Amino acid sequence: MPSLLLVLSAVLSLNVWSSSDLACYAQVMVTCDPAGPVERLIASTVVITCALSGHDSGYSFVTKWSFKGQEIDTSRFSSFDLNDNSPTSTLALTALALDDSGLYTCIADRIGDPDDPMDTVVVNVRDPPVAMVDAEFRFAEGKTATLSCSTESLPAPVSIKWTNKDSEEVLLEETPNPSNPLELILPNVTREESGEYICTVSNELSSGEATTTLVVLCPPSPPSELTSIPLNETSIKLKWSVP
Repeated sequence: MPSLLLVLSAVLSLNVWSSSDLACYAQVMVTCDPAGPVERLIASTVVITCALSGHDSGYSFVTKWSFKGQEIDTSRFSSFDLNDNSPTSTLALTALALDDSGLYTCIADRIGDPDDPMDTVVVNVRDPPVAMVDAEFRFAEGKTATLSCSTESLPAPVSIKWTNKDSEEVLLEETPNPSNPLELILPNVTREESGEYICTVSNELSSGEATTTLVVLCPPSPPSELTSIPLNETSIKLKWSVP
């Protein structure tokens, strides 16, 4: 019986931390920068820096990163240098794909402690915004022409712009909302307004554009410079210029 108590006491002592250990360890903090959520375009790069503070030189930590709960290979990040007064670990994510979106966790792992200090950051990988218009809009001269543009955009678009392609004149630029659709309205449209128009949608990450053609339908004008050329007693040839 004494030998059994001795073994049990030895096993328990392996998992006992002193109150001074706990007090010191409780001061250790891990902080990620940027704090997130981080929005990035597909194929771009994001660098996340994890800072360790409040540590004592007498305590060692193993640097770990995880993505959606799965450990990331150590070759993809730098480890804490505990000889540094402000140790950091850096995780670089390059050529981002949509499936790189999710929760990243930086962990300062102290062997034997179940409550490791950690911090998390959410990364959202987005496609560029897409502007969509019909290839052509047709309206009768004198009517109100409405050119509509729709979009697929995350984050939500912060700007909508309509431009005349030939003159490069900006005809409309504002912030879209449910009560303010992405439409260019041209009242009493004239044939001179026929041509190509560009819809550009922008969000905080990027922009996208689409081009459409406005066709203004109008009755033909009478011919000009009408002349007649006699051919014989019963025939003449008419000649005119197209207006």
